[in-house]
Amino acid sequence: PVVDYHGLSDPYSRRMQVLVDGISIYSPLYGGVEWAELPIAVEDIDRIEVVRGPNAATYGANAFLCTINILTRDPATASGASVSVNAGEAGIADAYFSAAGHGEDWRYRISAGQRADKGFVGLPDSSRLTFVNLRGHFRLSGQDQVEAIVRQSSGVQEQGYYDSVGNGPRQRETESRTLNLRWTRASGPDDEMWVQFSSQRRRNEEALDLAASWRSPIPPRPVFPFSIRVSSDYESRRDELEFQQTARLGQAVRGVWGGQYRQDGVRSYPYFYRDGWVTSDLSRLFGNLEWNPARGVLVHGGAMFETNSISGGSLSPRLSLSLSPVAGHTLRVGASVARRTPTLFENDGNQSFPMPESIKAYLRFLLTLPLPPATRSAIAGYLTRPLFTRYLASGKVGDERVLSREVVYIGTLPSNGAFWELRWFN
Repeated sequence: PVVDYHGLSDPYSRRMQVLVDGISIYSPLYGGVEWAELPIAVEDIDRIEVVRGPNAATYGANAFLCTINILTRDPATASGASVSVNAGEAGIADAYFSAAGHGEDWRYRISAGQRADKGFVGLPDSSRLTFVNLRGHFRLSGQDQVEAIVRQSSGVQEQGYYDSVGNGPRQRETESRTLNLRWTRASGPDDEMWVQFSSQRRRNEEALDLAASWRSPIPPRPVFPFSIRVSSDYESRRDELEFQQTARLGQAVRGVWGGQYRQDGVRSYPYFYRDGWVTSDLSRLFGNLEWNPARGVLVHGGAMFETNSISGGSLSPRLSLSLSPVAGHTLRVGASVARRTPTLFENDGNQSFPMPESIKAYLRFLLTLPLPPATRSAIAGYLTRPLFTRYLASGKVGDERVLSREVVYIGTLPSNGAFWELRWFN
């Protein structure tokens, strides 16, 4: 599935910030989100917040066009256990289990399940995903709380088409793990501070063997048939440390500020044509102020400064004015700037295919023959270069930048439940 905002997307949806319980889940490799592999069920979701438009000042890197925050259910809102099973045509075999409990200073919720089906008739698109989630809260004192979230999923999906030569049937195996630890100190409704550490790991294995041939450029130019493996194998990791503080700075002013350090890494010979981890580091500081100078008037301003090892430093500001002259009706005018940091593949990608050993053996044999110097040099060049390159990044990719301006009118009629929003944006 592909999720986009106002059609401004590509197959990877790289221009949206997607969070689960405040943790960014877009891929360090190509920037998109594997929606079909989310390790949560609909029953786990409490609500989904959607913030339209750029909002890097609040949500950080990748909040370029839109921000989606999927919030799961707090154990305090559930108790007991439940089981559900769904089976039917097309191989549908879904199962779900959840249990929750609480004590005086602790509460927990665990869920596990499977989503499986055989897909459409005539297509190799069957899939199966199993997942487990554990969320626990422990109250240390009247002000302090520790929260832990552990998620794990594994799945198998069929890919490709039966009648395709270059995109034939194959299996894709995935595995992901997430750990999130947060300490929160809440001194009052508008006075809260938290520190959070999160770690994500993902593994993807997928390959397709194709028949190919290579014609030697050196007379007598023989043709060598061989098999080439087109692989999408990779491992990715993301570790981040973040803190945030919310405080009331006066009768009419509230503020929030914080910072984050994150390191992304990907290890993949098929995507980078080398062994070892390719990494990027990101640091950011952000702050937002909300000023209520008079009844029905709200001014909001914020900014984020970010520096990363790919494109350097950048500033993303945001400013808006909201007027509510009549209860239930608001007019907002705002402008913001956001940037999207290039992904590791965009900056360092190198999809090259090594020369098969059978061809290398033939080229080495040619070097034993009495050949002109120019011919020998050409042969030696073929020995050191890849068979062919499908994608090669320059290594000098800059940020994407967007300037957004909007005028929004929001209205409600509580008596009949009507709600509307009119938005002009550029």
